[in-house]
Amino acid sequence: MLQNNKGFTLIEVLIALSVLLSAVSVIIPTITLLHQEKHVLSDRRAIAFHLHDEMQPFLWEGTNSSSALFYEKIQNKQVTFQFLTENEYIKGCASWKNVKEIKETYCLYGLPQR
Repeated sequence: MLQNNKGFTLIEVLIALSVLLSAVSVIIPTITLLHQEKHVLSDRRAIAFHLHDEMQPFLWEGTNSSSALFYEKIQNKQVTFQFLTENEYIKGCASWKNVKEIKETYCLYGLPQR
């Protein structure tokens, strides 16, 4: 006569555990990557806003220097700002290393007021 077992067998438990561990091994790196990308985008946004603000005196006051270079710390990142005159435009660039230790550069162009 067959017995009516109402529990899990060892094979069922091992299969359930392997499915759970597979899901966890995919989810944890994905969450870590999303967290890093969130910081990268936050840094880009803050530095772009700061570059825009730093560029305004060059555009409105029409400073005559052909280039300017300075450093600032934004969100615990050392950022290099450089402003150059290219033809009739003023080019402002910000360079920094992101969370992934990759060097990034963001540039804006503007026409000075005359």
